[in-house]
Amino acid sequence: MFSQSWRLGESDNALNRFYFRLRSGVNRQLSEWLARNAFFGNDLMVLEAGCGLAEGSQMLASMPQVRLSVALDLDPEALKLAREQSSGVSLVRGDLFRLPFKPGAFDLVWNNSTFEHFHDRAKVIHEMIHVTKGGGRVFIGVPYRRGPLFFQRWIARTGLGEWIGPLFNERTLAIEMEGAGLTLEKSATFYFKIFIGCLVRKS
Repeated sequence: MFSQSWRLGESDNALNRFYFRLRSGVNRQLSEWLARNAFFGNDLMVLEAGCGLAEGSQMLASMPQVRLSVALDLDPEALKLAREQSSGVSLVRGDLFRLPFKPGAFDLVWNNSTFEHFHDRAKVIHEMIHVTKGGGRVFIGVPYRRGPLFFQRWIARTGLGEWIGPLFNERTLAIEMEGAGLTLEKSATFYFKIFIGCLVRKS
């Protein structure tokens, strides 16, 4: 959702500023939560799989526990803008359905506002697990069914409804992730309960 919001404001400066503030707020809150809950040790390798403008990856890159923050997206326009705005992040063009990294390369693999837009979500989870180390963490954040976006169910087939994407609660998201052999560690709502995320451990 917010990972693609730059498209909505590309020709409107006021809209651009609004979405920039919105994205920045989401990414700041989420990166701080990940640092508190998903970082185990130092010298960490972190991957944002589906990054948009990669603001979250840039925030994580500035944290002392992180050795390398990698941000991947398929959209060359998003990566071009990310390259202009980001520092300290390794940007990679690639497909979330076929991540171009070695098995077990990362301590944390995460995304927010991306997962809900895929039909084959099991494949996305499989790929994220594949490039995560044993004992490493996977985090996925999605729009929250009981939050301010509850109205999406009534506008699901409109342009706005499709942009928001399907809504989840803790149980529906945890079932998809635990079904892939992951162990749920924590879940949390964030950014005014617009999103819910699950943090899981690769056994």
